[in-house]
Amino acid sequence: MKPQQLKMEFNGLNPEFKPIAHRENNKGSQAILDANLPRFSNQCKILFEYLKKGNKITSFEAMTLFKIGHLPRRILDFSEKYNIQIESNLLEGRYKEYFLKEHEHKFKNKTK
Repeated sequence: MKPQQLKMEFNGLNPEFKPIAHRENNKGSQAILDANLPRFSNQCKILFEYLKKGNKITSFEAMTLFKIGHLPRRILDFSEKYNIQIESNLLEGRYKEYFLKEHEHKFKNKTK
């Protein structure tokens, strides 16, 4: 079976997020995911806009700036649902900062 390719179009500052299907391994986890999926998508949109400007973010900053309680899960959402790879650096004090690669956040705007 050929893997499903995700199509994303970046038009200005509002990327079109179309997550691929994702299923959890048990009914309880799936119910939690289904109930929170709209919230996750909004958090990913906010986070993506921030990272797209070339900013880096830590878990503490994500919590204080955007009230994102578990940044590593949002980073995993980018990879699993939206096929966007987020890079990270391990900083002194053993915590990570996350960012987009330079070429990843320079999107072309449509002029027509």
